[in-house]
Amino acid sequence: MSVVFVAAYNFQVLVPLLTFRMLGGSERMYGVVMFVPGSGRRNRLLAIASWLKPGNDDDRVWCGLLSIVHIWLALPFGVYFALAGMFLLGVFLRIFNVTVASTLQLRARDDVRDA
Repeated sequence: MSVVFVAAYNFQVLVPLLTFRMLGGSERMYGVVMFVPGSGRRNRLLAIASWLKPGNDDDRVWCGLLSIVHIWLALPFGVYFALAGMFLLGVFLRIFNVTVASTLQLRARDDVRDA
């Protein structure tokens, strides 16, 4: 899980490179690309928490989907393709984060569990 967090949560590096090198964008485009993964965050987190069941199989699925989205973002198919990829990246990162946190909380001893 730590490796995935280090490799997948790199917005400070990924977004500027994607915006300026692949999309040829400006500061305004950078703002849009940063906004897309976080749009509707609160509503999605509540929906995610209500239907997810923590476990190792789910973690593997979301990890695989994260890798597919990172490959998607490496393909030069234009602005709308990249924005859709950034939206999916935001969704899958949040789902992965919720499942990992839930799994860790459920498997931790009672004396070290977060209150």
